[in-house]
This record gives sequence, structure tokens and C-alpha cells, in this order.
Amino acid sequence: RMNPIYRNIADFARKEIYQFIKLHNISLLSYSFETYFQAMKEKYNFKVLEHHIENDLISGITMIDSQGISISYEEDCIQERQNFTKCHELGHLVLKHNGNFFTESLANKTTQELEADYFASIILMPDIVLLTKIFYQKKSYQEVMHDLSVSNKALEVRLTQLFQHYTDITYPKAKGLVTSYRAGTAAKQKFLTLLEVIKDNIISNYEKIQVAATDRLKLLLDKKDFITQKELPELKDQSFCQKVRRIFPNIKTWSKYDRGKTLWYAWNSKKMTEKEVQRAVNFALYDLQNKND
Repeated sequence: RMNPIYRNIADFARKEIYQFIKLHNISLLSYSFETYFQAMKEKYNFKVLEHHIENDLISGITMIDSQGISISYEEDCIQERQNFTKCHELGHLVLKHNGNFFTESLANKTTQELEADYFASIILMPDIVLLTKIFYQKKSYQEVMHDLSVSNKALEVRLTQLFQHYTDITYPKAKGLVTSYRAGTAAKQKFLTLLEVIKDNIISNYEKIQVAATDRLKLLLDKKDFITQKELPELKDQSFCQKVRRIFPNIKTWSKYDRGKTLWYAWNSKKMTEKEVQRAVNFALYDLQNKND
């Protein structure tokens, strides 16, 4: 049976990465964990360092102290292994694990370390991305490894767990199907057939994840300080604007009517003066009044 810890973390990590993909309009064809990792690096303000310990005894370390947060990985590991370690250590932060010092090693498989492993595997290889590459793009095992910058072992375990998550087949049988896909033999058709069986569930899980309009607003105003209903139609909704004002004290919303047109807008009051806002409103309203419908 699938480890219940995996199911819980898979549900969490899948929602986390799907919301990120949709919020940032990331193409499933060119997905890379790096975009998410860099965004989380800014959010949690951590440093990424290299370390070296003889015999690769410790792959990764996360330290949280008065000086801040640091994540480190073994410098002698291959790039693909380093990628997994970075996502594993990030998992401790995103999953809000208890403690301020974490070490990743073969000998350390506590519940929190297993959770970080599962989190990393899904961030590196989201279900919907694997489906896109394997089923729709018809990519080989080796091509998927290369595209997602993961190791042979990481992809093998991930695909095996994917089948276990969506079906009731045993681990040995799932692993055998993955082996046939990797070998590229005629037997890989059984792998593809089972993937077709579960594809609707994978797609459904992706499609049901919604991005909150408040999150889109925050992202837009992080990029520029003034937006209108053209970028975010929800600004026309007064209940939405009231919610924004409750959640984000620095974000202001308003509207202006002139010559038969209404402009709804929002701005970051910490970054724009009243004069700058009025200037932006006048330009936006002019464009709205003179656009060709």
C-alpha cells in the first residue's frame, strides 16, 4: 500500500506547485523547478551554499538561526542530485517542519525527512508535467530525465509512486512497468497503457486547482505599482475590493467615471504618491476612452 505520509504530502505539494504554475502562467512544456525555487528563495530569504563532507555522508543541510536561513548541498554530488537536495531542503521550510537544523542522508529517514523527500520529488516532477512529456510529447525516459534535470533513480521512484498513488497496483509491479519504459522495449506499451488509464485523474487534479484573485493582484502589484481592470477584471467587484483592503493594508482600490467610461484601479500606496496615482489614472482612462471596441 502507498505510504499515507506520501499521500498527504503529495496532495499538499501538488496544490502548491499547480497554483504556482497557474499564477505565473508557466508552460507545462518548459517547466523547470528552478522558477519555483527562486521564488521561494526570495520569499523565505535564504542563502544557498555548497558544503563538502567526506564520503558524501550528508547530502544537504538546512540551518535556521539568528543570522537567517541557509540551505547547503554536497559540492561533489552530480547536478541532478544537487537539484533534489535543494528541493528537499526547501521542503522543510514550506512544510513548516519543527526544528532549526535538518540534515539529509541515507541514514536519516525520520518522518520529516521522508516528507521533504516526497515534496522534492513532486516539485521536481509534477504529475501534470510528467503526463505532458511522456503521454502527449512521447518523450523517452532519458529525455524526461534531461528536461527535468533529475537522476535516473529519482525519476524511477517518482513514476513508481505515481502509479501507486493513482492505482492499487503493487510497488514491484509499478517498478517493473517503469523499467520497461526506461528500456524502451515493446513492453513499454503496458506502461503507456496504464498512464492512459490514470491521465484523466491527473488532468482533473490539475484543473480543479484555482488561483485566488487576491494572489494574482499581489503578483501584479509586485511587478508594477498600478493596475486596472484590464489586468484584473475582479477590480470591478466591490466585495473583492473590500477583501483586498482587509488583507493588504498598503493596497488601495478606487474607480473613476468620465465621458461614459469607468476605470477601476488599484495601487501600492507605499510606492506611489497621490500625484503619481492621478497621473496613472488619467493615462489609463484616456486609453480606455479612446480604445477601439
